[in-house]
Amino acid sequence: MGHDAQYTVGEVADDDGVSAVIRMFHEIADEQSWRPGSQLLDYARASVHFAAHVGASLAGGLQLVPGSSCESLPCEMVWPDVLIPSRSARAHISIMAVRPEYRGTAQLLWPLCIEMWRYCAAHAIADISLEVTPSTYKLYLRLGWPLEIIGELRPHWGEECFLAKMGVTDVAGAMVVRAMRSHSYRHIVAMMGRPLERPSPLQRTADFETVLAKVS
Repeated sequence: MGHDAQYTVGEVADDDGVSAVIRMFHEIADEQSWRPGSQLLDYARASVHFAAHVGASLAGGLQLVPGSSCESLPCEMVWPDVLIPSRSARAHISIMAVRPEYRGTAQLLWPLCIEMWRYCAAHAIADISLEVTPSTYKLYLRLGWPLEIIGELRPHWGEECFLAKMGVTDVAGAMVVRAMRSHSYRHIVAMMGRPLERPSPLQRTADFETVLAKVS
């Protein structure tokens, strides 16, 4: 799960870890003036959470909602008119966030994205959707993400956002193309291809009532 001696990124499978990640998300949301309301808690039970640590400090995380785990994805509240052909083959990134002191380093952003992608690839998830502001959309395109805008610009958490999606296999192809001319992307492709370590069924069925109580 660790990528080097200092930075570690992986799936969170225990009550305390999920609680800590959600608390961090709300702290970052306050700092960024985002207004997620109760969404992160409402989808906690249905979500897969990933955490990034620098040493022992929780530095960032990602909440992913697989469509197979819920009746509707978070984005459907803002873009109910966008057709989702197969919810079971789609997952939605509710939030990907890093604490201010750790921003601007690829050592956190890319491993979070890679672990999320590896989860999707292992669980037959074909498409990943996410909300993007116009500026973050341009940033992700520069990073090589094969994003497609599928929902018009609308208010989301207090910001104007598009709804975008990318195919899991398209991500892999885009990274391989970049790896042909970039050592950094060759490292990314190598991390994407590592064997997947799955938590045990007991870990994955953590008591989320306890999680919610600790966050609230």
